[in-house]
Amino acid sequence: MNETTVTSEALVTARPHRRIVAWVTSRSWYKAVADVSAMLIQQVTSTGLAGITSILTARGLGPQGLGLVGLAQAVTGMTSTLSSLGLNQTAIRYTSREFAAGRTDAGMAVLRWALRQRLAIVLLISGIAFQCAPLLANNLWHKPELTNLIRIALPLSIIATLAFVPDVYFQSLRKFHVNAMVRIGESTVSLLGIVALWVFALWTPSAVVIVSTLAAGVGALLFLSLVPRAAMFSRSEFSLFRLRRPMDLLRYPHELFTQEGGLEIETPGAFATQLFFSSLLVMITLRLDYILLGIYRPASDVGLYTIGTQLAMPLTFLTGAVNASLFPRVSAARSPRELRLLAKQAVQMSALACVGAVVYSLFAPQLAPVILGERYRSSVILGHILCLRGCLSLLACPLAVVGYGLGLARAYVFINLLQLVLVASIDVFYIPAHGPIAPALALVINDLVGLLGLVILIWRLRTRLCETVAPEMFAPK
Repeated sequence: MNETTVTSEALVTARPHRRIVAWVTSRSWYKAVADVSAMLIQQVTSTGLAGITSILTARGLGPQGLGLVGLAQAVTGMTSTLSSLGLNQTAIRYTSREFAAGRTDAGMAVLRWALRQRLAIVLLISGIAFQCAPLLANNLWHKPELTNLIRIALPLSIIATLAFVPDVYFQSLRKFHVNAMVRIGESTVSLLGIVALWVFALWTPSAVVIVSTLAAGVGALLFLSLVPRAAMFSRSEFSLFRLRRPMDLLRYPHELFTQEGGLEIETPGAFATQLFFSSLLVMITLRLDYILLGIYRPASDVGLYTIGTQLAMPLTFLTGAVNASLFPRVSAARSPRELRLLAKQAVQMSALACVGAVVYSLFAPQLAPVILGERYRSSVILGHILCLRGCLSLLACPLAVVGYGLGLARAYVFINLLQLVLVASIDVFYIPAHGPIAPALALVINDLVGLLGLVILIWRLRTRLCETVAPEMFAPK
């Protein structure tokens, strides 16, 4: 976002209103908006293609077959999710730093290290899932036919690991338009596989799982061709594949490169570990609503809550796009000066986006009974509350990403743990009596606590951002 020194100096010394005008009319503004737009279009398009795929599958298999496929793919989805927690963002962070410093070979080495890490984890988890497939099918879900489906679907996890290489590579280079095309292309290939089943009327659960796996494999191999070979393997690292020292495969490839006076950052292993626990806590927190609603309330309440979450989905997409665009930029910042300028610009962009989000939050939920019927009028208030939560997430997003640049990843683990305890307590005590309104309010409180924690942490570290950039602004008058 801070492309030129002249623009950065102007943004620091100008008055606040002129600073905003100067930034909006600068090249960095257009670049930032273009990147966010590319990621937003990708998320919306991929979701739409996935929706068409789900509709075709549901009509072809029926509820029973669709349920079996869903359970089998839930296992592979969990396997893929557990193998990626923390590692994707770790790879983007350190690859971006190396690329920004002009150390392309070092950046490629980071990508290969992250790929080896993910492959090792996904192979271990997939092996455990393969052995536990009969236990899951017979004892947990009481559906013996699931055993073979789970085992057939497990290669999807490995293919998803290969597909992450183009994601990390293009995001680290900030080529978000290319990354968007790759993700949309992968969703298109998956849809074409299901369309082939529709054309030839080969609707069985095993056929859907096999075709989905093959389509994902074709998509991964097709778009891996866009990535340099050095991002996946190098002849110089063949010596790592030795049985005597297997841990060399998982060790970070070189010392961190930091310029004199640069920001202090965690080691990749420490950052990945902290991000793993933080992501795991967030994942559990965000899934408690459906789990506890299913336990304590009738299915109709779950349906109303689902409509509320879908009304807030555009804000979730927008927050994800801002986060994806900002993270590589923060990762590439090598000094407190760069980070402060980037933080100010990110907060300004997020605040402008939040204005549109507030307008959406006021009007969009009112359309629920118009589109879906009077049965869904109760979802209007849920939509308003969850959209409010989306606005808070949009405000907190730039602060959270900048906090990673300040070395706050460890503190985030404790904030996320506090959020989990609060949300779980509210859900357990209030869902039985108050229904879906309780988890919606719990998520608002969750984001308020997170935003407050971010403000406090960053305020305590403000000297690392402010005094390094413009000490004259903080001198006593």
